[in-house]
Amino acid sequence: FRDLIPPSDYGDGAKVAEVVASECLGQCGRGPNVAVGGKGDGDDVGRLFFGVEDFNTAAAILEVSCDVDAPPSLLRAADAIAKAGRASSPKKKVEILTPVIDALSSDPTL
Repeated sequence: FRDLIPPSDYGDGAKVAEVVASECLGQCGRGPNVAVGGKGDGDDVGRLFFGVEDFNTAAAILEVSCDVDAPPSLLRAADAIAKAGRASSPKKKVEILTPVIDALSSDPTL
């Protein structure tokens, strides 16, 4: 999510959106969970979304809750970039990134 939220400062220090990692939000057995809104201090986590396991769900949360248009193909690309960053060899990085680049290149909506 962090890489998909646009710059989040109005210029006066007020946050438009901020992505932070947290401990368990409760309902851990239904996770991975995402909280949107609230103060994030444990008492006020905002609206909870449970079972966020796929790109379409993540894109929908960003669109509905944060007014961010994040096409699922871009979420897949962000995930692939993260995996490539953790890959142990240049060959593995190329194997991970090439199909994503091809898919994005041929996507008429981008």
